[in-house]
Amino acid sequence: MKTSKILIAIAMATSLTACGVIGGSKPAVVVVKTPVAPTTAEIMARLDGVTISNNVITATFSAHGTSTGIFTASKTKYSSTWRIVDGKYCRTFIKGYVAPEKCADVVAVYDADGKIIGIKLIDEKATTEYVTDMPA
Repeated sequence: MKTSKILIAIAMATSLTACGVIGGSKPAVVVVKTPVAPTTAEIMARLDGVTISNNVITATFSAHGTSTGIFTASKTKYSSTWRIVDGKYCRTFIKGYVAPEKCADVVAVYDADGKIIGIKLIDEKATTEYVTDMPA
């Protein structure tokens, strides 16, 4: 019991010294650099030739603002155009399925090692997540 109290006292003194409470020195400051999240435009620029998918749709993008794909349930093939407007990804279906332009923020999804493994499209109504073969 006496040994435990001595070990606890030594541990506390060591901690207080390391924090600068005992001995008057200031503790070391450790700066950890947080990676900056890529912008929608940066993510979209990396989608050239990349396929994204979920249980509704599979799409392959090109860097020059087009994509092609298929709706899973109906097997309907489509073509679309995309562009960046005010920092948002904006898509218009033009063939196979026609719909007006819809814009969304794009957020990268990372695995535990920091590799991009998917994207999320976030608009005013919903967040839609896709898995991707996007390189890290």
